[in-house]
Amino acid sequence: AVALKFLETSFCFVCLHLPPRDMWLSAEDEPIYNTMKELRMGNQESDVLTQFHHTFLLGDFSSKTLTLHRHEIQNAVNAWDYGPILAHDQLSIAIQESGLMVGFEEQTIKFAPTNFYKSQETAQSPSYSDRILSKSQPETPMQCLQYSSSPDLNSSRRSPVYGIFRFPCYRPFISLYRNIPSVSFQFDSLGIVQTTSRP
Repeated sequence: AVALKFLETSFCFVCLHLPPRDMWLSAEDEPIYNTMKELRMGNQESDVLTQFHHTFLLGDFSSKTLTLHRHEIQNAVNAWDYGPILAHDQLSIAIQESGLMVGFEEQTIKFAPTNFYKSQETAQSPSYSDRILSKSQPETPMQCLQYSSSPDLNSSRRSPVYGIFRFPCYRPFISLYRNIPSVSFQFDSLGIVQTTSRP
């Protein structure tokens, strides 16, 4: 994970590689929940999910496509209709039905499954393993400009997924209508001298 701050806007990016499983557990037992609970970034005493303006979860969620055969997925891809595939996607089902990662959202998927899609040698159905989830504080709106994959960069039996986002960055606020405490640090004695000045 990495945290950064640009002007007065803070960001946290958490890269995940979750283990594959046949069934996603309840929110409290999910590896993703335990990972976030133990993660300490920025303010060590604060929950990582609440202290940043924008938080991103990205990486390999190991989400499978359930009950659909390869030829059914191929037919949907040929028709550019990804809804039936997403209706059987483990992560989508866990978010909608199990309340996994409340507050996080994923942008609409408008691209073909990226995992095992070009390989006919595996019995596993093509799926959306690599994903990007995001969460923003109410006062800091964010706009997704693009959420897609790069099939031409296919490697390790999968194509990478990327997202382009736009959000306002807040500048430090300084009032011009009241006295502002000015603090200077004296490193020789580690003392703090406070004065009052008018801009």
